[in-house]
Amino acid sequence: MHSPVVDRGDRDAQVSRQVATQYDVPPIAIATAWIARHPAQIQVVLGTTAPNG
Repeated sequence: MHSPVVDRGDRDAQVSRQVATQYDVPPIAIATAWIARHPAQIQVVLGTTAPNG
């Protein structure tokens, strides 16, 4: 049985993919836009990790 947090994450990922498909952008663009518009004024920090580890 999945926890509510995991289930919500799965649902959010699915919705993110659907919206990304609708706008013809990668899902990360949808996630970044959501973070940037969040009322808590969360800051997006890009490029903080190396792609190979």
